[in-house]
Amino acid sequence: METKKKRPWVKNAIIIFLAIMLVLTFFSNTIMNLSLPEVSTKVIDTGVITPKIRGTGIVKANETYDVTLKESRTIKTVTVKEGRHVEQGDVLFMLEGAESKELEYVKSELKTLERAYNSALLSLTDFDYSQYEWQISKAENDLSDARAQLLAAKEGSAEYAAAKARVDSLEDSIADLEFKLSEQQKADAKLLERQRLELDNLEEDIAEKRAKIEKLERESAGTEIFSPVSGLVKTVYAYSGKEISYGEVLALIEVTDSGYFLNFSVTNEQSELAVVGRKGEVYNYYGGSKLEVQLDRIESDPDEPASRKLLFFNVKGEVESGTQLSVSINAKGTEYPLIVPNSAVRLDSNGTSYWY
Repeated sequence: METKKKRPWVKNAIIIFLAIMLVLTFFSNTIMNLSLPEVSTKVIDTGVITPKIRGTGIVKANETYDVTLKESRTIKTVTVKEGRHVEQGDVLFMLEGAESKELEYVKSELKTLERAYNSALLSLTDFDYSQYEWQISKAENDLSDARAQLLAAKEGSAEYAAAKARVDSLEDSIADLEFKLSEQQKADAKLLERQRLELDNLEEDIAEKRAKIEKLERESAGTEIFSPVSGLVKTVYAYSGKEISYGEVLALIEVTDSGYFLNFSVTNEQSELAVVGRKGEVYNYYGGSKLEVQLDRIESDPDEPASRKLLFFNVKGEVESGTQLSVSINAKGTEYPLIVPNSAVRLDSNGTSYWY
């Protein structure tokens, strides 16, 4: 009877012992797994590493147009605003008056020249040599009479001597008159030459002024200034009431159809890895639609020509000049016999890279 009563107790003890062993076994395996190092394998193989070239630049228009005025006028009304798109032929400004100050001034100069020409024409000297001619003619007649008296007189007589003296005197007088006439004619010829030269110069100046007036009238903007191109009005310099000087810039228009570009500086080593024609990527830009950039050309950096180059990118998309963009582009790749994946690279406690 006592033996039978002890059996259930032994059975329970065995069950409890087995349960404890099972729990200890489970936890011991878990603890061992946590303490063991985690090991993974990576394949080391031949491959190409492609570095990236990054930089930041300011967007600029490929083509801009300065709206200028080739005459001095006063702005009456400004009909355009900055940031507005205009088509070729749109009215940008209204002008006061019908003639420019240059045209008014040239017309005034022409009137002055025409008055001077008419005055010079009237002042042309009408040279009169009749007095000399009368004196010479009279002297020649007297000389003829004196020679007749000389021939009639007896040689050696007083009458002969008087006639001979008169002939000599009249001959000298005629020679003197002819010399004076010749000198006067020479002086008058020089004076006439100067007067005609002055007239010729005045005629040339008058013709030049008339041609200039025609040109100014032909090029005159009238009362309106039109947009010479289609594009975006970037800057308006003129305002209502402003007096515009000849050649002054009134507005700056970006020709949007010509596109935009940006550039940034890189080292010579980086430029040698850049591939013209390769597309890049714009990052950190939140201005709207996606932009496309493509490397267009590589030029020397004027600030550091010996050590740096400028990368020029064409920019396509909805963008405005003055926008700052960050661009990255894949450079030429380099093939290596063995490439270790990044996931296989670790840093030790000293910060030194190693791989396994």
